[in-house]
Amino acid sequence: MNELSFHNRILVGAMALILPAIASAKDLGYEFRTAAMNGHLDVVKILLEHEADPNAVTEKGASALAVARQKGHDKIAELLERAGATR
Repeated sequence: MNELSFHNRILVGAMALILPAIASAKDLGYEFRTAAMNGHLDVVKILLEHEADPNAVTEKGASALAVARQKGHDKIAELLERAGATR
């Protein structure tokens, strides 16, 4: 079983609560990038489960896939690619 740290459990719980309110926009580039940069695989999964666009980018053009690759978070990069991320 994948045990989450206390911090990650709080983060995942918070994401589960706020996503219904913001998922309709589906342009969650900042949220994807932040989760990918910090290695939060569970948050990326939650974003994808709420049909957020895996190709979303921040206002500065940063993508979660590029950041995950840069930071060496291979599981996140693979998950994003399986979800259709190309940039």
